[in-house]
Amino acid sequence: MKALARARDSYRAGWLAHNRPENIEVSLAVYEKQEESWAAVAAPVSHQKSRWHTLDLGRTWSACYHGIAGMPIGDTTVEGTPYRFPPVNRTHAEIAPGKSVSLTIPTVPIRDLHVVLSQPRDGEEIRPGARLRLSRRGQVVYEEELLTIRHLCDWWAPLGEHMWAGGGFAYVDPMRVRYVLSPNPPYGLTSIHRFPWPAAPVADRLEITCLGTKPLQLFAITLEEASR
Repeated sequence: MKALARARDSYRAGWLAHNRPENIEVSLAVYEKQEESWAAVAAPVSHQKSRWHTLDLGRTWSACYHGIAGMPIGDTTVEGTPYRFPPVNRTHAEIAPGKSVSLTIPTVPIRDLHVVLSQPRDGEEIRPGARLRLSRRGQVVYEEELLTIRHLCDWWAPLGEHMWAGGGFAYVDPMRVRYVLSPNPPYGLTSIHRFPWPAAPVADRLEITCLGTKPLQLFAITLEEASR
């Protein structure tokens, strides 16, 4: 920090000895930005508890679609919601029809879930595509069937970017499904949230089962903890 400050002062003196003062603040701002960065590193770590719990899906991340250049890698925050996406050698978890993914989750009261989950469209009929279940000590505390088209949007061209695409995002429930990001055209990720439980459930396990005829693609899950 002291060496950086000395370099800044030396640069400023040298500049003013041979140049007009105009625009020197642009160059000095580079030093100031570095000082701020080093100060942040040296600052004590805050142990304030976050209400966000991003799940590391670990071995659940099983699939890699090559050619999708803009997939987030690891921890990413989108519009104030943090997510943990797969590592560099994966894009998502693929859940085959009839199969489930079961995850241990923090045992906290849950205000909401933010699940980045998609499913290829299978015709025009709205039907159950997935089941989300929360349980504690083996007892189910919440269960919901997520519907194709309304809750589960195909991540291939959801905005109608391709001539053969149905523009699936136009048909989702706008109160529960939000657009997260576009890795690169024609792909796009959506998240389902605002789960309609009457009171914040406390669970130790989350299970997602594919009910449809097409596989599910699971990208990230974030738990939002309720205020105690």
